[in-house]
Amino acid sequence: MDHTPHFLTRLGLGADADAKLIRRAYARELKLVDQALDAANFQHLREAYETALGWPARQAHGSAPERADREAPVAAPPAGAWDAGAVAPQTLADAVFAKFTHAYAALLDARLMEDGSLQAALRRCLADDELLNISARTLFEERVAQLLANGWQRGHEFLFAAAGAVFDWARDRRSLQRFGFAGMVLNRAIEEQSMFDAQIEADRRFQQKLAAYLRGDTPSRGEQLRREIDAAERMAARFPNLMAVIADLEQLARWRQLERRTSPPPGAGHAGARGGAVQMADWPGAKNGGTGVGRLLYLAALGLIALLALLAIGTVLLDDSPRRPPRAPPAAQAPDVPITEAQVDEIASRIKFKSPPGAPPGKREVEFQVFLDADGSVLGMNKLGRSIEPAYDDAVEAAIKQSKPFPATSVKVFRVRFGFTLGAPAPPKGKPLTRAQLDEIGARIDYDFPPDSPAGLYRVELDVTLDAKGVVSAVDTKRTSKDRAYAAAVAKAIRESKPFPASTPRNFSVIYGTTLSKRARAPEAEAPAEAEAPVSGEEPVQP
Repeated sequence: MDHTPHFLTRLGLGADADAKLIRRAYARELKLVDQALDAANFQHLREAYETALGWPARQAHGSAPERADREAPVAAPPAGAWDAGAVAPQTLADAVFAKFTHAYAALLDARLMEDGSLQAALRRCLADDELLNISARTLFEERVAQLLANGWQRGHEFLFAAAGAVFDWARDRRSLQRFGFAGMVLNRAIEEQSMFDAQIEADRRFQQKLAAYLRGDTPSRGEQLRREIDAAERMAARFPNLMAVIADLEQLARWRQLERRTSPPPGAGHAGARGGAVQMADWPGAKNGGTGVGRLLYLAALGLIALLALLAIGTVLLDDSPRRPPRAPPAAQAPDVPITEAQVDEIASRIKFKSPPGAPPGKREVEFQVFLDADGSVLGMNKLGRSIEPAYDDAVEAAIKQSKPFPATSVKVFRVRFGFTLGAPAPPKGKPLTRAQLDEIGARIDYDFPPDSPAGLYRVELDVTLDAKGVVSAVDTKRTSKDRAYAAAVAKAIRESKPFPASTPRNFSVIYGTTLSKRARAPEAEAPAEAEAPVSGEEPVQP
């Protein structure tokens, strides 16, 4: 008989488990539970773990396994309690965060930020016994989020990617909402990262170089510096939250000061020929422009970004000050406005597409994820689902790209779906040919079968097209059997028909046929072949 208590069984342990094994088993099982989607299972695991923590002590005092299994579980300590020592979750989180900052600094010095070492350091911290406490684990994640939202520091461009992968921020955006302003900044930075990645490769590489320049210490000189400043300011306006996390925006202000000191006075040299304006030369395909007023507007935007970064809560790297309570986001960061149905309908009205002849019936539906620029212009898009008609998908994409700028308050990332259903071709309008009309055509079929023609049924099906006046404009042989000359004679009789009434369909099909009997050959001449006439019961076949 198995005498292992139920709470140890839940953890996959035997009755001889000690405190260390219990903690490690809990950490293992915790990774298998989605706390948000399976709260009941998580609560059961938590109760089993907290009860199991007291098991080694009871064993030391001689409690029998059988009795322990029958007794009611020991009352669970308050949420966030560590063990009998009741160490505060904040203290536990701070201790692990201190270990992480030490590892972070070592990786920076060793230049090992790009080989997965940073992710490994974060995962080691999460596996630390001190973060088995759920509250401490959450506080540690919040410390990392606050560190990133508090403004760029060396290596943050790598930490942003590593933390997003380890904490799965991109997949579960709700997890960041727990962290107030810091979570909001990172959520928007993740959205902007998706927008950034959706650009063409040439734009992406150019902007990656710009961000690297902003993280460096040696600026360019002269005209090159002016071009980089204009491009970097435009990039910061497009991706304000992302740039605040992965690049040094203060460096951009220093560049501008340097550019003012090194620029020739107004009206001197080539600057006078340009009217005192610096050309906007940024990534491939960007618009040219950039007057002094434009640069001032960009600097004003950057000033706002810097102010928001300074307001971000949390501590900087290696700062041991206690965590401050989160602040409410400023009015400037109000929730974005969703795209309206009227805006979607406006895009739909500009989709230029017509199904080609013979296109199979069925549903066509395509879905795009659309990214907007800071000014509401369409920056790029990802195709999430494609239809059976590639040309239709291209037409939808073109209509979205040609949209006028959306309001500045619009969401910067949204999904939109367009589609239609192509039905079977509608039957032609009008009345089918009457028996009298069919017989009149049959009477004009002028054809004599050759003497050696085999006996049997001769049949031909033709598609007929009339013009606006009812005159036959085209006769196409659809199917024929045995004798093509007979088919040509039938087609000739149809072409020579008088104009059909206005009620006749513009397109219709007819079938004519005749049966040639086996005949005895006469010495001098043959009896004429059986007169051609429509096969009994044949009517025009509607397409």
